[in-house]
Amino acid sequence: MKNKKHVVVFAIAIIFGVTTAFAQEHPAWSPKKVEEKKEHPEKTESKKPEDLSIEFSKAVEDYVKKTLAEKGTLLVQDVYGKEIKPALSGLKLEKIHRDKIINYEGDTYFACADFTYEIGKRKGRVDIDFFMTKEEQGWKIDRILLHKLDGKLQLMYEDNKPTPLKKERSKQEHPEHP
Repeated sequence: MKNKKHVVVFAIAIIFGVTTAFAQEHPAWSPKKVEEKKEHPEKTESKKPEDLSIEFSKAVEDYVKKTLAEKGTLLVQDVYGKEIKPALSGLKLEKIHRDKIINYEGDTYFACADFTYEIGKRKGRVDIDFFMTKEEQGWKIDRILLHKLDGKLQLMYEDNKPTPLKKERSKQEHPEHP
């Protein structure tokens, strides 16, 4: 009987504790305010203009093609706004997550895109977040952030703002040794 109580308590703790502990893979289209850390920002308006999402996706794709043709790379920033060095060369756009495009705030939209890259002989995958604003003359790039490098998160979103990951402390052999 005691074991059954422990199992029920454990199951309830898992259901309520674990479900709130995990971050989202992509931003959600939701009218509620974001209060916990997320992997991507979350839409805060009540309706999603589909036509602008399609237009925005094309703007990201066109920007990537034009910039890669002219410069050979994208100027990608970290969460602090510093340019990532060395620049990723051999970038190839694999996919824009069209189902995850959101109206971030005002006329600014957000999308993440998957790329493959090459630096010398090293090859890998990178997830890049794009923020662009719709203006009369077209779309203006606001920020391009490195989100994942070879599957490892580089930033999260807290209250819809990019935030650095908290570094986990390495395990110590003894508490008295740093």
